[in-house]
Amino acid sequence: MELFPNANHDLAAPATGCPHGHKQMLEKYVQSLGYESLESAMAAIQDNPELMNQFPFAPGYLDLIEEWLRGLPS
Repeated sequence: MELFPNANHDLAAPATGCPHGHKQMLEKYVQSLGYESLESAMAAIQDNPELMNQFPFAPGYLDLIEEWLRGLPS
């Protein structure tokens, strides 16, 4: 088991740690990528799932997943 301080259920780390803060962080983030709203970003992700690679995961989370995947038997 690995814990990520200040990360929420989505393994993102909003500044406030509260659900409302998480939505605000996501809205601001997708707008910085050029989307009008969270809903328009979600529609784009459905069309192109690779866009999830831009999601701001908690620091260390993707490294942990990579380490785990590399450790699986081939």
